[in-house]
Amino acid sequence: ISLNERFQPAYDLENEIKDYWKTFIPNKKFYRILSATLNALESNRAEDRQSLWIQGTYGTGKSHAAAVIKHLLSDDPKILDDFEIKESQLAARLRSFRETKRVFPVVIKGTAGITDPGEFALLVEKSVKKALEAEGHHISVKTDFENLIDHLNKGTIHFENIFKGTELELYGKDQIIALLEKEDIKIQRKVEELLSSHGVSIRKENITEWLKEVNEELKERNIADNLMIFWDEFTGIMDLENSGPLLTEVQNIAELSPKHGIYLFIISHRTPHHLKNKGKDEDVEKILGRFKLLEYSMETITTYHLIENSIKKKDKKQYNALKNENISKIADVITKITEIEDDARASLENIFPIHPYTAYIATIIARQIGSTERSIFKFLYDDKNGFKAFLSYDVKERPFLTADNLWDFFFEDFERIESEKIYSIIERYKLYNEKMESLGENYSAVFKVLLLINLIYRLVELGESNILRPEIDTICYIFKGYLEEDSVKEVLEAIDNEKIINKNPDGMFLISTSTLPSEEIEREKEDLKSTFNKVSVVLTENNKKELLDSIKALREVEAQIFDLPASEFNLKSRLQNAFKKDYAAQVALFLGFDGTEINKIESYLREASKEDHLKNKLLIVSKKELGEDNFDKFLEYKARSNVAARHNYMDDKEENEKYAKKIIDKWINEIRNDYITCFFNGEEQSTLFNYFGKLIEENFSRKIFPYGLETINSKQNKNIWKIEKSPKTAEIFLFSENREELEKKQKAVLILP
Repeated sequence: ISLNERFQPAYDLENEIKDYWKTFIPNKKFYRILSATLNALESNRAEDRQSLWIQGTYGTGKSHAAAVIKHLLSDDPKILDDFEIKESQLAARLRSFRETKRVFPVVIKGTAGITDPGEFALLVEKSVKKALEAEGHHISVKTDFENLIDHLNKGTIHFENIFKGTELELYGKDQIIALLEKEDIKIQRKVEELLSSHGVSIRKENITEWLKEVNEELKERNIADNLMIFWDEFTGIMDLENSGPLLTEVQNIAELSPKHGIYLFIISHRTPHHLKNKGKDEDVEKILGRFKLLEYSMETITTYHLIENSIKKKDKKQYNALKNENISKIADVITKITEIEDDARASLENIFPIHPYTAYIATIIARQIGSTERSIFKFLYDDKNGFKAFLSYDVKERPFLTADNLWDFFFEDFERIESEKIYSIIERYKLYNEKMESLGENYSAVFKVLLLINLIYRLVELGESNILRPEIDTICYIFKGYLEEDSVKEVLEAIDNEKIINKNPDGMFLISTSTLPSEEIEREKEDLKSTFNKVSVVLTENNKKELLDSIKALREVEAQIFDLPASEFNLKSRLQNAFKKDYAAQVALFLGFDGTEINKIESYLREASKEDHLKNKLLIVSKKELGEDNFDKFLEYKARSNVAARHNYMDDKEENEKYAKKIIDKWINEIRNDYITCFFNGEEQSTLFNYFGKLIEENFSRKIFPYGLETINSKQNKNIWKIEKSPKTAEIFLFSENREELEKKQKAVLILP
């Protein structure tokens, strides 16, 4: 056997292999998404004509499913004869729709390096034009690239005057035009920004108006009735620090769906609710209500079918003989799995030489932990720890690919899971891996599977893990057909005796998440609540310094951190006496444990900023709360650290201290990348924390110090030499003892013939 060369471990919507989409195996969730898409296109109710958001973990086939929908809605209707839809009513609906309607598809993948709404609009224009040209269509609606090229060619933009002395002058007009013809977004934006600084604008009003014009022309020319943008790997947009403005553009396009027939079909491994967990509530509201949210997960039976299709049987007769010989030895294993996986027996047999338990565990990992780097199908094609590497073994020595290979392949993903439950498992592996390997291959394999089953047992609901309890029978089933039962039990006994993983009274080899007494930890946690009752106590001096040092401006900044004051009077009193440097920009940064505290602080600051004795003080409050969950985790780690120290578990003490520190460090980082509300002389405004220093420099500092150096327009140093590459000048500068010697030597150089 070998691997099917045509099989794609990950479906690429932007670079499709011809007709490969037809290899897709539909399931109930796919039919639900197809039905929802038709509802959005056909419904007479405006509230049903929504854009779609498909969410599922990596490696579940979302992109492939989206590709099928794209082709069914846009290709020649004859292709409906080549793709079987087993739900007859849905198949009839689709045929009826395609008799009179067609959707024009546009594909976008990932972030493509965009960071702001301007680049977002250019990416959409570029993608639409690419899709049109691929079908041989040229429309009259011009992109911003084309408009700029026209202006440059016609001379309506005076190149020499505007571009002189800028970075773009180095490119030259012809090269800039050549790059714009290639639709270089970065060059387009640089030119736009330069023109804007000279009061020149050549952009259209917004991307939604441009899309409406395009869609109208598509209808007038009978090219299509609707326009649908399939945006794959959209998670990258959500993960951008400044995702808010981009999601506003997404919202604006989605709002075109009911009246104008322009749709977004977003494919992501997270839902918009994920933004709420990151403190971006406003961004969530921009999305919810504009999209039909649908979950797409790979059904286990579908996974088995796909694995089966990826295995190429060169000699079917010989393959079947080997399969039947070995499958007969594990009939009870297949029976055990099919008790919870209906209709899976044939598929589990046909994926030989992949062990049924390996396939079953792999589907659970895909649903719970899948990533871009590692999926089931990348596991199949991996030549280091995957199925491709396994094919080099002699079938008589190792007839089945067992689950220890999954541990090796997915280990880096497991390391990234932020969970104390998983941490103890990873540490157990690092501590004993070398020892188990030295005892032999069987010891190493059984050890890795025990760790893997512990990990799944901790992460997955019992309904899905009830045949994966970390006990002797389970481990024996996992290796059945490869390792003898007595060999497996011998290894498990050694693991227990050596206290590598202890077997508990229930017969389970469970790795405890902590060896510390839980009651003592809870008591310590309660005591710590009274200690860490203020933000100022939770933060270390380094935390405070890191935050305050990131507020940088030309004018010296005197900044201090405050927590929720006891009262408005207490606040005013503390602020009045907090600063010593009259010549500095005085900044009071307030932080809150939760939203309630932040709202209260804002209320106090709103009134305080109007007081004469607080005039010219910059009162800012971060919108990023620590949050109840994070604070609880912080206390948990601190309590564990203290208890571990009392019991002389110094490694545990240090590790838990590290986790507590990471909670706060993460919060500090989030504060720096989130919004603040600034109250200044009775006025308030919202801005990014990272931008606040620049705001002080360009706005507040000039108001506070109207006659300060910051009001001088030129900020350039004037040197006694002109700017050029000059080793001689550098040598004079470096070796002069004082200014007098420097000027003397430099003048001597300047008057040389």
